Amino acid sequence: MIIKDVYKNGFIIFLLSELIFFFSFFWVLFDELIVININFLDNWIPYGINFPYPFFIPFLNTIILLLRGIFINIFLFKFLLSKKNLINFILVLFLGFIFIFIQILEYYLLNYIFSDSIFRRNFFLLTGFHGFHVFLGFFFLIFCFFSIYNLLINKENLNFNFSILYWHFVDLIWIFVFLFIYYFNYLEYILLKILFCLIKENFLILFIL
Repeated sequence: MIIKDVYKNGFIIFLLSELIFFFSFFWVLFDELIVININFLDNWIPYGINFPYPFFIPFLNTIILLLRGIFINIFLFKFLLSKKNLINFILVLFLGFIFIFIQILEYYLLNYIFSDSIFRRNFFLLTGFHGFHVFLGFFFLIFCFFSIYNLLINKENLNFNFSILYWHFVDLIWIFVFLFIYYFNYLEYILLKILFCLIKENFLILFIL
């Protein structure tokens, strides 16, 4: 019991460190959104970039993660009832692979360069590290998959439970990524484009007058 308690406390500390790690990127996001300066359009969301539409690829990835969380919970419920039900587990791994593939596809479609602006650097770092954590969780679950198949772990095994909690944690991080990186930034980007056009038109009107 003492070893299990130490193991659980270590996992909690690990999740807290991961939370602080991701919070640092959100801190940069919020800081740049709040602090307004003259070159705002240049150093945060540069005017003219191909900003990702939040309800296409990002929304699809969000649906995939939510489905993955549902199927892993179904598998866990049946596993606790001493049923293998490996089909759901394979489906979870497949959804994780699809998420990583779509994320790479999004990078390919965007005209972003890492060194162009603060927004692009923060975008690549936050989404990239999240994808890396999904990748780690993917292999963690593969290890648990073969262990379950070969009857090496049981329903009380902490590694299996921690792997599921870890993937739920990664899913939660993605919800915040979708809301603040994609959705709210997209709205702000559209508003800034409108504002930029209005300012440009006003300057033309004043110049003509």
